[in-house]
Amino acid sequence: MKTVYKIGYSITAPRLRAVGSEDHPPSFLRFNGESKLIVWPKEGLQVAGESRFDNIFAFYNLAPGVLVYRDDLLVKCEEFFWLSREGTERLPLRCGSVSLEVANVVDFLSPESGGARTGRPPCPVDKHYKAIIRIRGQSETDLFCVSGVAGIELNEFKGVYDYFGFKGLTFTQIWRGEG
Repeated sequence: MKTVYKIGYSITAPRLRAVGSEDHPPSFLRFNGESKLIVWPKEGLQVAGESRFDNIFAFYNLAPGVLVYRDDLLVKCEEFFWLSREGTERLPLRCGSVSLEVANVVDFLSPESGGARTGRPPCPVDKHYKAIIRIRGQSETDLFCVSGVAGIELNEFKGVYDYFGFKGLTFTQIWRGEG
């Protein structure tokens, strides 16, 4: 069975805020699938947060349309390392002595004709395209993932999230079927 989920932040996800963001254009922290590599500070954007960063398997809430995690997670969890590289650009963040990373999803999948109203999936589910996706025609800051396609749970974002006990995100089922 294949399932498409919309990814969101849980209310318990630690919030981050950019320090000195007034020095950047208003669109700087709008993550809508456009590349930020050219405008992003090479040394990393300075952020402040309400968290002590104790849990390596946590996602942090910076802005809609982006995933933020501690960069040392990539060494501790090889499965997440590979999934976080598919269709994303990595942008550095700094919070004191803690290094974080933004996964900015820059790939879009085209919607299936008809979409959910016709019982069809909102995006192609015939094979594994990317771990985290945006879907053309949906809100540009919405992120999605698909499960049941790769055949191996640890090759899919939600499977890795559940298996390792990550915190900070929610998964809302928007479609389920055989595709």
